[in-house]
Amino acid sequence: MSDGNYNVPVVSARSKMHNDIDKLSYNFELMRDELKEKRNREEELKRSQKELITCISHDLKTPISTIKAYREGLRDGMAKDSEKVH
Repeated sequence: MSDGNYNVPVVSARSKMHNDIDKLSYNFELMRDELKEKRNREEELKRSQKELITCISHDLKTPISTIKAYREGLRDGMAKDSEKVH
């Protein structure tokens, strides 16, 4: 567990607790399950965040590219009519 592997269950964890070791292993198993769930949720949130940033980046690139193309066209003199330039 210290290396982040929450997939290995505690072998002696039981639902019927006869002694302190059984109680400890059962509670340890509950903690392992909770940590595993939190780690999975964290990874899911990171994937969602990365996807959101990718989408925002893509959505911003399109209008910026269009503006750059118009600017280059104006700079290169493609629009001869002064009304179209302004």
